[in-house]
Formats: sequence, structure tokens, C-alpha cells
Amino acid sequence: PGRASHGARAPHTQTDVRAMATQSAVDAVLRVDEHASSAAAALDDLRAAHRVLRRECERAPIDVHAPLEHLTMSCGDAVDRVLSHAANAVRFIGRHRPRGGGDDDDDDD
Repeated sequence: PGRASHGARAPHTQTDVRAMATQSAVDAVLRVDEHASSAAAALDDLRAAHRVLRRECERAPIDVHAPLEHLTMSCGDAVDRVLSHAANAVRFIGRHRPRGGGDDDDDDD
């Protein structure tokens, strides 16, 4: 009786997948910006997240409460876009960050 079973996770909706892509993007950019990760490592993480989230998009149901803009761009296209922008930001930060991870915390370039 009922669909709830112990240990089975509720399927992600496409809205969930979009949110996970955004969180992956933010995490990658922040890690590089805060010198916690190299740009190359952050780009690898973004590529891995991209593969997983694209697969999730294919099987995730559309959320009946999704914002209207979700109907104008597919889940896969949204994931592509947000992670592409994050990769560009990671590359930019990696190129413009002082080498050696100096203490540039107070610089406002």
C-alpha cells in the first residue's frame, strides 16, 4: 500500500536538477575563487556534474509547479547553459588569479 518504501529516494524533478546544476556551478566558482581548488580540478568536477545532471534531466519528470521560464528552455539546455557559464568563470578566475596563491584577499580588481 502506498508508494513510499524505506530507502527509495523520491525521483528528482527537472526543477530539482536545474537547482543542482546551479549549486554545482556556484560551488565550483567559489572553490576556485577561494583558492580551495585549482581551476583544472573545478573544471573536472563541472564536467562530471554535467554528465550526471544531463542523465537526470532525461529521466526527471517535469515539476507541475515549475516556473514558467522552465517551459521555454529544456532541462538539458538549462544544465548546459549554467555549467558552461560556470566553466567560463572558473577559467577566467584561474587565468587572472596571482600564481602561488598569494594573499590577495583584500584586492578589489
